[in-house]
Parts: sequence; structure tokens; C-alpha cells
Amino acid sequence: MDGLILAAGMATRLRPLTQNMPKCLLKLNNKPILQYIIENLFANNIEKIIIVTGFLEDKIKGFIKKNYDLNNFVFITNKDYADTNNAYSLLLARNKIEKDFVLLDSDIIFDKKIISLITKEIKGAMLAIKRHNLAEEEIKVVMDKEGEIKEIGKEVPVEKAFGESIGIEYFPQEY
Repeated sequence: MDGLILAAGMATRLRPLTQNMPKCLLKLNNKPILQYIIENLFANNIEKIIIVTGFLEDKIKGFIKKNYDLNNFVFITNKDYADTNNAYSLLLARNKIEKDFVLLDSDIIFDKKIISLITKEIKGAMLAIKRHNLAEEEIKVVMDKEGEIKEIGKEVPVEKAFGESIGIEYFPQEY
């Protein structure tokens, strides 16, 4: 299984913190968010990590080069990061994905058990969802009675949503 991290965005809502630092390199307890993600992937025996970069990509690549074996990483540059979104970054990575993969936003802190839960418990594509009182800004998920995802996005009305996508998805190779 591969890991795919989308880290191309500019994180303008966090300015000035992200003016000169990618959001994934902001620290929590003296550790960059990206380090937590990579540790969780390695803890789940995911050794190939594809990272789509864009904004301040040299800082992300420098962090990886300084702290990890580069043989475990593939970098893809989204040159249009200022005008595109995660869907475009995912599209850029499609030719580098060779097997089942876990797709992750680059700005999330999560328990490593989430990866094993969404990759081993149920067959098929999976999406980690948090249930809470939703606001307009969240990526909202609509599901049918069988638990199949019918709609996902910020534009989904809050009253239709089952919960919020937390930015962790699993896709078996057949998808």
C-alpha cells in the first residue's frame, strides 16, 4: 500500500503563520504536522509515500531530505497550486499510484489506528468521518442508509450532512 499526501496549498487562512512556512511544517509540540503523518504511515507498514507539493515546496523537500530516506518518497509538483485544489493535485499523482493507497491531507493530526481501521475492516473505498456540529467551512459528507457516500464538499448543506471528512481516505487498487 502507498501513502499519498496532498501538500500543495498556500494555507492563506492561517496567514501570517503560513506566509513563509507550509502549513504541514507548522509545529505542534515541537514536531511538524507532516512528521506525525509520516510516522503514522510508517507505523502502518506504508513505505512508499507520494507527496504532491506546490507552495514553498523546497521547504517540504528539505524537511524530508533532512529527516528520512529519500528512497521512500516520490515528489510531484503542482505548478498551478495557486489556482487549483486537492482534486487537481490528486489527478497529477494518478500515474505514480501503483497499488492500494491512503490519501491524506497534509495538515491533520490523527491516531495511527485510523489507517488500519479504514484499510482492513471493510472491503472497498473508505473515508474517515467525524460526527459533530457542522459549519459551512467543513468538507461535509452525505451518505445513504447503507453508508454509501452520495455527496461530499464544502457546498453540501449542513442539514444534509452525516459528518465531516477529516482528510483520510483509502482506495483499493480496483478503484
